[in-house]
Amino acid sequence: MLPSKTDSNPAPIVPDQANQPPDAGIDPVTGLHRMSYIAGLGTHEYVSINIPAVVAALLGVASCLAVIWGWMIFLPIAGVVCGVLAMTQISRSNGTQTGTQIAWIGLALSGLFLLIAGGQRVMDARQLTVEGQKISNLCQQWGQDISANDFDKAYKLYSDRFTDSVSLDEFKTRMHDVQTSDVYTGPIVSAQWNGLAQFDSESNTGVVTASGMILINYKLGMSDRWRAFFRLVNGHWQIDSMPDVFTEQKAPR
Repeated sequence: MLPSKTDSNPAPIVPDQANQPPDAGIDPVTGLHRMSYIAGLGTHEYVSINIPAVVAALLGVASCLAVIWGWMIFLPIAGVVCGVLAMTQISRSNGTQTGTQIAWIGLALSGLFLLIAGGQRVMDARQLTVEGQKISNLCQQWGQDISANDFDKAYKLYSDRFTDSVSLDEFKTRMHDVQTSDVYTGPIVSAQWNGLAQFDSESNTGVVTASGMILINYKLGMSDRWRAFFRLVNGHWQIDSMPDVFTEQKAPR
């Protein structure tokens, strides 16, 4: 006799589980797909901006000051150094540093202003050499005129400022005393510039001036140094003051 379906023994159903969903009791987090702890590394590496590149850009902008004030020429020099350093560091960083364009901008600006400021300094140095030669020729001419006792000609080498305070007669008397007095160890035979001068310009007129020393050579072999101030008038240097000899005339400030 076949068993009845009612005789089957199905698994008992726990009442508490009868009304629960199939996935009840399972932690939803644990069911998520676990990714590797190293997944994604190497695909989005951190890239930093190179610090010397930023410094080079700032120095490049500031280098314009070297064109205005020549003593600040160290700014473009430092900018070029930082720019080269930045390019080197970025190329060796294997892609972990950036800032190539910033470094190039700083390097270009620093190089440009360095050329401009450096060119100005070279031109100024050449100009000072030219003007120094003119002062040297002036001093030599003065020495020749005094040695020849041609005081009228020597007087013409002085500026209007000098001649307004020292007349021709006063000049002749003083130079005659120099040429005949034993105090000066004999007459002057020659004179030359000592090669050093401080150039300046008057704030109220803009006239270029210079100060230095004239080396005086006497007949007895002795020598002396006279302070002298010069003035550039219409492209020609003139003696503006000799305060060591003409004491009544104050030295220009």
